[in-house]
Amino acid sequence: MIALKALEIAKMCKGLGEIHGVTNKGPFIELVRGDDVVAPWCAAFVCWCFERANMGEAPLFKRDHFALKLHDNLLEIGAYVPSHPMPGDLIFWYRKKSNLEKGHVGIVESYDGENVVVIEGNHPPTPSFVKSYSYNYSELLNREWGEDNHLFKAVLRLPS
Repeated sequence: MIALKALEIAKMCKGLGEIHGVTNKGPFIELVRGDDVVAPWCAAFVCWCFERANMGEAPLFKRDHFALKLHDNLLEIGAYVPSHPMPGDLIFWYRKKSNLEKGHVGIVESYDGENVVVIEGNHPPTPSFVKSYSYNYSELLNREWGEDNHLFKAVLRLPS
């Protein structure tokens, strides 16, 4: 399954990220974005993991720099909201205050019925690195973090 391969790639990237003192910049960020655009890189990281997992095949979905646009692209190819998260699913947040179209995204690493562990890039503080974060799944709807107040939007699973 491509989603589980993408998850394995994400796990191998833990600790990689921005150069110290510079937001959204660095060799790893440029690698996952694939261009010279200075933009948030959480969605680019997720796309890059799935592209590596699907190497040699046509892209599964349209790449985007912004998480909520990626969310919409996935819905267009048949991604759906599962009854509970599973490894390889994507989890999305939106921003309560600013840059509403950007949002945030990560790859579900595990779910034990109570807590969901998510591998994320571009998670505050700066400099940010690919890292695992744990959330109480039942509390996610009301969870806020960071200066832009990210709020849970959805978990999506790619069609098989």
